Amino acid sequence: MSFDGLNNDTLSAVVSFLTLRDSLRLCLTSRRFHPLAKRHALSVIDLTRARPPSLKKVLIYLLADVEDRLAFVRTLKVSKGCFSMSSSSDAGDFSAAPLVADVLERAGHLRTLELSPIGRLIEAEPRIAAALCRLDRLINLNLEDLSSASFNIVGQLLCNPRRLSLSGTWHDPPPYGSGSEPCDGTQLLSAPVLQNVRSLRLRNLRIAPQHTGSQVPDTAMQSGQNVTSLMVKNSYVSAAALVQAFPNVKATHVHRRRDPDDWNGSADNHEALLALLDDWNEQANDDETLPVVPGDWNGPADDDETLLVPETPCWGELDYVYGDWQGLARWQTALRVRWLMLSMMYEREAEQLPAILQRTSPIILSLERFPTMIQMGTSFWGRFVRSAPRIRYLDLTLSSDTLSEVKWNWTCLALQSLSQLPLEALRLPCVEPSGFHASGHEALVTFYPHTAWHSVMCRLAAEIAGSITSLRVISVGQGVLVRSPERSLYRFCGTEVWWRIVPNDEPGFPEDSEDGDKEDSIEGRKDAKDGEGEGEEEGEGEGEEDEEQDGDSVQTLTVVLGPKRSRRMVPISRDLGDHIRAYLESSEFTETSLFNDELLARLERTVVPREPVSEL
Repeated sequence: MSFDGLNNDTLSAVVSFLTLRDSLRLCLTSRRFHPLAKRHALSVIDLTRARPPSLKKVLIYLLADVEDRLAFVRTLKVSKGCFSMSSSSDAGDFSAAPLVADVLERAGHLRTLELSPIGRLIEAEPRIAAALCRLDRLINLNLEDLSSASFNIVGQLLCNPRRLSLSGTWHDPPPYGSGSEPCDGTQLLSAPVLQNVRSLRLRNLRIAPQHTGSQVPDTAMQSGQNVTSLMVKNSYVSAAALVQAFPNVKATHVHRRRDPDDWNGSADNHEALLALLDDWNEQANDDETLPVVPGDWNGPADDDETLLVPETPCWGELDYVYGDWQGLARWQTALRVRWLMLSMMYEREAEQLPAILQRTSPIILSLERFPTMIQMGTSFWGRFVRSAPRIRYLDLTLSSDTLSEVKWNWTCLALQSLSQLPLEALRLPCVEPSGFHASGHEALVTFYPHTAWHSVMCRLAAEIAGSITSLRVISVGQGVLVRSPERSLYRFCGTEVWWRIVPNDEPGFPEDSEDGDKEDSIEGRKDAKDGEGEGEEEGEGEGEEDEEQDGDSVQTLTVVLGPKRSRRMVPISRDLGDHIRAYLESSEFTETSLFNDELLARLERTVVPREPVSEL
């Protein structure tokens, strides 16, 4: 059977794997493929990078043939850049607002809608509000730059989305900003649109208590009971309101969340804030789990939420928590967490980590840009281990200017304490303090690895694996942190090496000489490999030589461990390493999950190789 002899359902399934550009090319090949490819090409209209002239052209094109163009659109994304806005304070060009209203009125088949700045658009064209409310088939809805006035449409939406993202227009609090009230999102707690929402994202909102006793109405609890994933960022909302409105949350991302009353924390209330600070420190002196606020604190700054008003309402158990230490330190209730991830930390903030770990007791701990802790001495790691006895997987993105600083910190400070944990997997990517990028596009990131990182970090990995006998998997790397817009956090991007740690009882394994010779071999042969890699980047290597180098690297990175040579580190591909990491981070990996050879063999069989495209 020829390709064009397939039925429409089969051809539609094949075409669905094509990119937009390839779909447009397929449209030009034959009349048989033209309608199917065209339908797929028009299914996603992403205008997030368009300018006002391009926006108008696309909207006019869709409106010119509603039945054969606009009816195929399932995803529509329009950003503030389409209206000549780079920030919420820009005047913008909203001459295309009537066209946006026309499209929304006729796009009844939309499944995904991302629209910004919705507040300014409704001011320019009120028909947009009514059109939004009538879209009843939306599964994913993202409305950004809402104003308090435009937020009223949230209570009138007819759709029942699975994913809902609402973002207000941000104003810096006094005395640093204009003092304008943030977008009032209080009515969201009782909005019918929450009925089927599983993933909820709230940013730049203020949700004030509506009643005495901080009790959320029953209608709110019924509306938000299906929410299992919650993100709250740069918002003023109490923990009591969140816990009672969304009682079944399993994963939460909380960053820069403050109490609604904190908005008025300006110069007028400065003395009251300092008095509250004194009361807090008195409690901290009696309870070692509470962090002590520094005595030179002089009120809240743009990047400092040091005034920690304690809160007791909290979920009893969570699968995943991402947040800043300030927000987690405010929760004074024991909160068992399977996977805890803390955002960028500095030495003064890391001091609060043991208290947070003691209350959350995580199985997996991830720390972004964790400092090397040289100034804090050995006491920190002792408190760290005593506070988190359940940790099985530790993922530390180390922040340091020099590799020697990293090595000294681990060998002299951390290693002895961490050997007391039941660690089975350890990941140590290393970045410079300035090595992070706000852009989510990896192609725009430039990274130049340190010339000696292979030799230093690989020897460090061997030393760690030799001391922590429970380890089964270890990884080291060097790179940068790239912001992921989808998850609103940073992720490591760079060079990474993975090992499995297995018993040294396989037949035919070549015996090494003394440990000193082994280390010299690792360093010298890896330096040689680094030199070969530089030649490859300049176009000097050939395909056959690359295969030989890959084969040699497996042997050079194999290391025998322990005084009795009972274990060894065997290098594995990065594809398998990332697959193991994905399993560890999934909900399948719990406190009682087995992490043995049978599991690793299963993961090796199910790994999917990545496309041969460089990350940087």
